Amino acid sequence: MTDIDWSKAPEGATHKHPFGWYKRVDGNWFFVPNGAEDWKPSIHQWTDNEFLAVRPTEQLKWNGEGLPPIGTEVEYLTLELKAEGFTQYLKGKILAYHEGHVWMLEYHDGLPCSFEIRDLEFRPIKSERQIQIDKIESIIYYAECTTTSAAERLYDAGARVTL
Repeated sequence: MTDIDWSKAPEGATHKHPFGWYKRVDGNWFFVPNGAEDWKPSIHQWTDNEFLAVRPTEQLKWNGEGLPPIGTEVEYLTLELKAEGFTQYLKGKILAYHEGHVWMLEYHDGLPCSFEIRDLEFRPIKSERQIQIDKIESIIYYAECTTTSAAERLYDAGARVTL
């Protein structure tokens, strides 16, 4: 489902299905058929957002708990690579879930791929602030392991103090 006109969504809709709109309240799904207005409890309780398009604003709210909604950009690491000491997370976009698998678009090669969900670790993409904090922490860590002071390393990296 592409080109969804979310301005036509009923109040509170967070997901779109070809036959109507959905929202989730306290773990329960509610449904409004296309062209209707009243929310009714859904007879189908969706898992992992399968076959549902997620409202774009909803994608921004994923906090790293549970599975990321379809359409969410994430960082991920396979547990196999993690066990081998690999720590660099890759970036991708969640395309779909089905029968214990996730289909993703891998940004490093631009190709769709499939993984077993149990073999992945997901996390939200870091903000610019968190990236900068990580860089500062690595400078401080490096300084602690050398004769160069943390202040010297921070200055050399471009940090300046405004008085």
